[in-house]
Amino acid sequence: MPLDRIEQSLEQGPCIDALESGRPILLEDSSSLPRWADSCGIIISQNSCSHEEAFHMLKKASNDRNQKLRDLAHASVEGVADRQPQRSPG
Repeated sequence: MPLDRIEQSLEQGPCIDALESGRPILLEDSSSLPRWADSCGIIISQNSCSHEEAFHMLKKASNDRNQKLRDLAHASVEGVADRQPQRSPG
C-alpha cells in the first residue's frame, strides 16, 4: 500500500500536514518515519497474520486509544526493543 494512501486513510502524516498548513513539510530523514511498518512487523510475528490485518489492528488500536498511529507505533517498537536481551561485548 503506497504511503500516500495510508496517510489518507489515517488522515495524518506529512502530506496531510502540508495540505492542512498550506506549507511544505520538510523531512530530515524520512527513513525514520514509517515506524508503523516496523510495528506491523511486530504484530505479524506475534499474531501470525497478514500485513493488511496487522495494519488494521494497529489502526484500530490507534482509534480505540485516541492516540496518533505514529505515537502508538513508536511506543510498540520501543517496547519490544527494550525487551531484547543485551549482548555482552565479546
